[in-house]
Order: sequence, then C-alpha cells, then structure tokens
Amino acid sequence: MLKRKATYGSEQSQPYREGDEIQEYLDCRYVSIVESCWWIFEFSLQHQYFSIQKLQYHLPGEQLVVFSDKKDLFSIGNELEAQKTMLTMGFEANKKYPQARHTTYLNSPPPQCVWNHSSRSWTVCQKGSSIDRLSFAHPNCGERYYLRVPFTKICGATSFEDTRTIRGVLHLTFKSACMALGFLDDDGKWHAALAEASTWASGVQL
Repeated sequence: MLKRKATYGSEQSQPYREGDEIQEYLDCRYVSIVESCWWIFEFSLQHQYFSIQKLQYHLPGEQLVVFSDKKDLFSIGNELEAQKTMLTMGFEANKKYPQARHTTYLNSPPPQCVWNHSSRSWTVCQKGSSIDRLSFAHPNCGERYYLRVPFTKICGATSFEDTRTIRGVLHLTFKSACMALGFLDDDGKWHAALAEASTWASGVQL
C-alpha cells in the first residue's frame, strides 16, 4: 500500500513576525492520512464526560471577598453576601438536604449539585454530573491543612464548630480535632500529602 504525504502552505496576508507560533502553524500545517479521514467522516475529536468544580474552603472569617474600592471596608465584612461562600453555603446545604449528611464535603452537597455563582448557593444539576476537587494544602499551612483533613473524613458537617466536635467534645483547634480522630498519630499526613501531590506536582516541587 502506497502512503502519500502532503504539506500545504498558504500565502501570508501579513508580514511574517519571527516567533509567531500561531502564524507558523497556520502557514504550514501537516495533516496525516488518518486525521484527514477522521475529518472527512466528521468524527468527534474530543468528548468531555464530567465537569470539574473546585471546592473552596477557608478558616472562619478568612474567606476571600471581592469588593469595590468605593465601599467602606468596615461594612464589607458584615455584608450577608460576603459571608456566603462555597463552604458556608455547603454547611447550609447539609441542613437542607438530609441525604447530604451521609457524605463528606468532598462529595457533598448531595451528588448532582453544582455551585451557582450568581445566587451564591448550591443548586441541583439540571443535567449531567460533576466531579468535586479540594484545593491542595501543604501540612505546613497550619490550621488550614487541619481544616481540610476532616472534610475528607467527616460526614454531614453543618458548621465549623461541628467540624471540630469529635465524640461530643468541642475542640479549640482543628489540629486538636484531627488528633482526636487519630489522623496525626504518625507521619501519615506527610505520606498522604506526597501521594496527592505526586499526581500534579513536578519533581522540584515534591
């Protein structure tokens, strides 16, 4: 079977600029036989099965707030919209949806829910589903790391205090709560952090 290859070149409508990778790609593009047949039969080139949503989490009173420079800084923190974050509204969703109380924050609010940025609330997906991901936190981040750990273990938390309550005892810090749960008895947190980071971090970062 004889295989043929062809290279197509187009005239430049604008003066060539050195280092313009986009123009270089357009000026001379190679299309293989397999790719050309794929285009001729109009096969799909890609398909996305799930949408990924990044779950936000923060320490009490340390959420990120976007505001206008014309607003009074002292009144911004007391605004109701500033207190509605993905995490705090997740606590409210756990109260609203009973089925969410059997899942962790990583898998709740209940499956098939998505964060609505306009209304700043969790709403049920009209179609499809999504995969939730928690932002990475290094063990050196202090309380922020110890806040993240229970979100992967504790089910149905409805407040920050609920996250720090272990077997009926309200602990003062999230680290103390993790110790009560037995998560910090050994170097397991470092092994877990390295195992998670190995999926995206480079060798230098590790």
